[in-house]
Amino acid sequence: MTSLACDWRRCCGRVKKTDEALKTLQQDFSADMSPLAADLRGDVLAANTRQKEAIEAYRQALKGLDAESDYRKVIQAKLEALGVEVQPETRP
Repeated sequence: MTSLACDWRRCCGRVKKTDEALKTLQQDFSADMSPLAADLRGDVLAANTRQKEAIEAYRQALKGLDAESDYRKVIQAKLEALGVEVQPETRP
C-alpha cells in the first residue's frame, strides 16, 4: 500500500471519529453540563482546524457558565489562543 493511501485512510478515520464526537456533543445536556459539552465541541473543532466553529462553541460555553466560575478562565485562554480578544467579566 502506498504512503498516500495510508494517509488517506488515516484521514478518513479521523474525520469519522470527529463526526461521531460532534454528534455525541450535540445531544441535549442539563444546564450544568451544556457549557462543558460546548467547550469539548470547541476542542474537537479546533483540533480539526475548524476555527470559526470552535470560536462559536467556546462563546456558547462562556454564556452558559456562571460569572463566578473559575473555568471561564480556561475557555477564555482557548479563545485567546484562537486570536479572539476576550473582555473579562466585571464582578459586582
